[in-house]
Amino acid sequence: MHRPAPKPLHDIGFELLPEIGDEGKWVSEAIFGMLFAAFGIWSFSPFFLPQRRFYTAVLYARLLTVLVVCQCLRVASFSVTQLPAPHYHCRQGAELSTIKPPKSAVGLIMVNVGRAASNGCGDLIFSSHTTFILVGALTYTEYGGRRLMKAIVWASALCLSLLIVASRKHYTVDVLVAWYTVPLVFWTLHGRWTLQRPEDEEEIERLELPVTMASDVNGQKSDRSPIPRYKTNMNFHGDGYSLLGIRS
Repeated sequence: MHRPAPKPLHDIGFELLPEIGDEGKWVSEAIFGMLFAAFGIWSFSPFFLPQRRFYTAVLYARLLTVLVVCQCLRVASFSVTQLPAPHYHCRQGAELSTIKPPKSAVGLIMVNVGRAASNGCGDLIFSSHTTFILVGALTYTEYGGRRLMKAIVWASALCLSLLIVASRKHYTVDVLVAWYTVPLVFWTLHGRWTLQRPEDEEEIERLELPVTMASDVNGQKSDRSPIPRYKTNMNFHGDGYSLLGIRS
């Protein structure tokens, strides 16, 4: 589906950021690899640290759900709009700029994972590297504990995004779309995971606390209004449980 062009489309990011060339693409890959490894180690920290802030199984269930939704949106995006890829191996005349049509039905199903991961050309909108790094950054922001580490993670995510554009792996729009799509998906799903509200009036009445009689400061009896009790999911934070997302 990819249609290579002699040169990339006009991009403001290409004008503002110096081109680091094909030989400098390893820089962004190295940062991505280090962040990926660090996240993996941190995500399994409950197994070897005495103070637990989350359950690894729950964290990965939620993280993978966000990734699946984001990747589905990404596939739908680059399937309907094909841009000429800006990277050097995707330009017109390059050997890897196009793929020969499959000769059998099996070729339509089989995917060259190595080529797709490192030498893909048509999957631009929106950036997969940015998607992965933002999901990791948002997850650590929600479940991590150290503010300094959170600042470092987000600074690294911003630096990686700029390097992706500077190495001409993606257009600026590919990275920009990821920066607002991934947080929207993450917080939409996270809001549903951390709050369960009664769906009808009968459920609200069933969950209401009974009216109690209490003495005021003058020793007289007074009625207290019923307080609706909402069922809320809990996140484990080491020394106890914290209620998230309670709304009146």
